[in-house]
Amino acid sequence: FSKTLIYEYAVDRVKNHLSYKIGKAIINADTFFKRMILPLKVSSIILTHKMDRFIFKAICRANPALKLPAIDGYADFYKALQLKKTNTYKLGQFFLKNPWRLYLGLGYKKDYEKRV
Repeated sequence: FSKTLIYEYAVDRVKNHLSYKIGKAIINADTFFKRMILPLKVSSIILTHKMDRFIFKAICRANPALKLPAIDGYADFYKALQLKKTNTYKLGQFFLKNPWRLYLGLGYKKDYEKRV
């Protein structure tokens, strides 16, 4: 019997990153109405993400055994790295670095495509 644990679900942890959530919301805004409510959707995602992190940190302070291991200890670590290289994740990162570019419409997609 081996004492080493093989963790799974690294892909789910990456999908729970703020960059991925925002990138997915931007990509899913394909209609005019969805684009109009995108600022509200993004602010809602950010607030929910911060609240979830605050609650998780409080739980981990109360019970340190619940703290998640490093992501490189998971069995599907390489799939998670591939997910970080997708356009969804990169678009979310670009938005977090330049949030006003989306709202002001200053060549957001062109600038993003040059960097990717």
